[in-house]
Amino acid sequence: MNYNESQEIKKKIDSSSKILVNMHHNPDADSVGSALSMARVLEFFGKEVKIISPSQIAKNLNFLIDGDDVNVIDYKSFIFADYNLFICCDSSSLNRVAGGVFKKPDIYIVNIDHHKSNTNYGDINLIVPEAAANCEVLYYLFQDWGIKPDIEMDYPDIHTPLLAGIIGDTGAFRFPEADRGTFQIAQDLMNLADKNRIIFNLYQSFEESHVMVWKEIMNNLKIDHESRFVYSFVKKDVLEKYGRPFNAKSELADMLFQSIDGTDFGIIGAEEEGYISVSFRSRTGVDVSVLAQKLGGGGHAWAAAARITYNSKVNYDIAVEKILRKAREFAMERGFKS
Repeated sequence: MNYNESQEIKKKIDSSSKILVNMHHNPDADSVGSALSMARVLEFFGKEVKIISPSQIAKNLNFLIDGDDVNVIDYKSFIFADYNLFICCDSSSLNRVAGGVFKKPDIYIVNIDHHKSNTNYGDINLIVPEAAANCEVLYYLFQDWGIKPDIEMDYPDIHTPLLAGIIGDTGAFRFPEADRGTFQIAQDLMNLADKNRIIFNLYQSFEESHVMVWKEIMNNLKIDHESRFVYSFVKKDVLEKYGRPFNAKSELADMLFQSIDGTDFGIIGAEEEGYISVSFRSRTGVDVSVLAQKLGGGGHAWAAAARITYNSKVNYDIAVEKILRKAREFAMERGFKS
């Protein structure tokens, strides 16, 4: 048995007929892969399943959808009472689940995650912060339930979304959390999943609108040589000009903002309605989740995020300065200023 919580979760599933499964706000490959694999296993168990999300799926992740119905909903008006169980995957808080401030609905919640900043909002909480991806947690959880991708078994396709989630959340195995165990899981999944198709869609299928936003971010790029970090902020009107491609910021953060010589971490901020969405990336092992938490967010040591609100009293420019001030304080506290 990999997890003590496995049988408790399975018992709750067995006693539930109608189950909700989430994708978090602006779902990435790990969120999409977690939701699809969980939903397919639940359907294999004979359950009625509804996948819900506060945001649309990015175009380059649509290849994972194979007849699955993903419902974009308003969490505040959705009637949770029509269901017996809500399984939340890859979401460190209920706000992350719903894409905004959200109080716990009147439904039993199973919380399965790998973020150390998880708030333990579930009635059952399976949190594995050492896991490289939430799909890695699910791989072992499914094993505990007797479900393992096997070429000789007639299981649903969970191998493709699980492998996509692991590849996506490890930056194609670049992040240190991807250890020998992660590679072993990937090897097992590749017996059935097409790794090359996953890589092509995740890393070689960027839309033109995303590239144009990257251009604007690059035009605004600055390096704080004293505090050893790179940063850029992009305004809302720029995002609107190119159709608000919501993952463009995090994509560029993964590709470039943890790769610049002479820096320890990178920051990209994108203005939304009333807040700045910020992605943090570590280059030299600095734990950027600590910085994200200082700004009300969370995440992993190598990749984290936060949402900084602003209003008439604390405007956009002041909010940007707050982010940069916290970043410089963070650098000084850790003693890696030049």
